[in-house]
Amino acid sequence: MASHGKKVRVKSVSLSVLGFGGGVGWEVSDAEQKAVQGLIAYLEDRRILFNTPDQQMREKADPSVDDIRSECTDVIGKLASKSPAEAAVRGIRRACHQFLLQIGGPGRNEADFYLALGELRGAVGLHVAALSQAYNVGVEDQLARILPKDD
Repeated sequence: MASHGKKVRVKSVSLSVLGFGGGVGWEVSDAEQKAVQGLIAYLEDRRILFNTPDQQMREKADPSVDDIRSECTDVIGKLASKSPAEAAVRGIRRACHQFLLQIGGPGRNEADFYLALGELRGAVGLHVAALSQAYNVGVEDQLARILPKDD
């Protein structure tokens, strides 16, 4: 397997829009820091988020995205009450639910899949960028492809 390369640091995401309190400082516990680092590391290994889609990916999309949703639920359970990370992790989980609703059921077509995948990647990228910036966690370059671009 190829090396994943360098980690990218996010510098310019509007944290207040994502529920991080408009730049007001907060104290991060070790458990919260580890939970955020662990989630980002987990997402770095989810190819559905960054690989070029193909037929095999379409077939494995449901369980892969459902696994991400489940991991987010586990991480939410590890966060302190009213943790700033909670809104972002819930946002990722919500994007997973939306993806599964959009592509689920009979009659789903290729165009619907690609549209839903783009929406999933955009939402996850935004929330990962916010977590990365707020918790000073680097993101491997493959996952960094879905982060918002700096202007």
